[in-house]
Amino acid sequence: MKNQIKKESIVKTALEVAPLTVQLLDPEIISNPLAVVAKVGQAIIAHFFTKFSSEYKEKIKNGELKNENVATEKPALMFADLLKLIDEGKIDEERFKAIKSIFFYSVSKNATENDETLAYEFLQTAKKLSSTEILILKANFEIAQDKISEAVSKEQMANGKSHRNSWRRIIAQQMGYENLDSIVTKYEGNLESLGLISSRNEEDHLQGLFESTKKFRLTETGYKFCEFMTKYE
Repeated sequence: MKNQIKKESIVKTALEVAPLTVQLLDPEIISNPLAVVAKVGQAIIAHFFTKFSSEYKEKIKNGELKNENVATEKPALMFADLLKLIDEGKIDEERFKAIKSIFFYSVSKNATENDETLAYEFLQTAKKLSSTEILILKANFEIAQDKISEAVSKEQMANGKSHRNSWRRIIAQQMGYENLDSIVTKYEGNLESLGLISSRNEEDHLQGLFESTKKFRLTETGYKFCEFMTKYE
């Protein structure tokens, strides 16, 4: 009985610190792969629902958000979208933070009708992004705001304003990936197709370049998107 009480006490403490980890370490779970999938799925859904609900209530309490008088139906549609993504397990920490921030932006106290419309468009875009793509955009956003990592040299910055290889290397270093710029290369095309970073030059002899922007390759749309997705993360 003494050992049982001690074991239950340890488990209870561990659950408070890292509930998902403890559930995975349960021998019963480990022996049943299907139970692992179900248990992890339930834990993730509960985690994001709880986190969103808590933050939403806190912001309403502090008067940061509107609870009525929105200008369009867009916030309601975004709210439904966010809950659906969580319920279907189609979300992780980075995507959750981005989509949650975009939603909160749309219902912030001073949000305009234009903000609501933009937020709705940006949420649709965010649904098409992976976590790594969101991190790439954040890295570019930081550089555009002159929050440049010490790992990035001034010489690199000079070359990175129009040269794709230099840009990818700088972004990788800003993300803490050192020289693993192939990770950035993998996602470059999707970010271009969504209009968030400027396109590579189409002329054969200029394939190593991209159209220069004022925001270190972020387009104006991309920069605005980053403002929405980081404001309330």
